[in-house]
Amino acid sequence: VADMLGPDATLPAGDTPGFAGVRFAVDDLAVCEQHLIESNLPWTRRNQALVVAPQHAYGVALAFEQN
Repeated sequence: VADMLGPDATLPAGDTPGFAGVRFAVDDLAVCEQHLIESNLPWTRRNQALVVAPQHAYGVALAFEQN
């Protein structure tokens, strides 16, 4: 999970169901990047994805990848 979504993306402890992150396929990663910049939403680039850390997305990491 951390390799794909970053070190802050963790699964819930024990048997509690939940999400560590969500991956989205986008048609144009450059357009997605520009939207994140214009929205003042902090993000990082990990591998081939733009990743919003869970502390900035209601506790779930968001990964955007080129479709």
